Amino acid sequence: MGYYSSYKGAENKLKDDDFEEESFDIPDNPPANLHTNMNVFENYEASKAYSSIDEYFWGKAPSTGDFYGIVFEKPIKISKIKVVTGTEDRQNDILHHGALEVGEKIVGSKKGRQCTTYLRLGEFKNGNFEITDVEHKVLFDINCMRILVTKSQKEWLIIRSISVWTSQTANQ
Repeated sequence: MGYYSSYKGAENKLKDDDFEEESFDIPDNPPANLHTNMNVFENYEASKAYSSIDEYFWGKAPSTGDFYGIVFEKPIKISKIKVVTGTEDRQNDILHHGALEVGEKIVGSKKGRQCTTYLRLGEFKNGNFEITDVEHKVLFDINCMRILVTKSQKEWLIIRSISVWTSQTANQ
């Protein structure tokens, strides 16, 4: 935020349009493998929702049981999770009925590494999900995270951003 003007003695109380109040609150998004069983539209792949680039995942009308999965390269402690669906242009392409879950026990399968059981942290509200103090609610090191569709929808699904903040290095 700018306060002083280049003109001597003048003050400016201006705010740059690109200035973010919480610019220090940048997610960690630790390295992970991403996968989904939803039908992906064109090249809007799963990786785009988890990246720091301004791109997103876009899937065709998801059904009950469809998921977007994240398998972390190492077990982690999470402090905060935030997921945003839809865009300004496509405000109805949100997750209307969904949940966010985390998993501990990881196994290898033909489909790759994934967790066998999950703990539900909560439901999406108006297409968004946010939770803090995860490390106090989940007593295990997290290996996986998934967005689960709990009811089929006609609208397509845009996952605009998935943000994960870690609290400390997990026990290895």
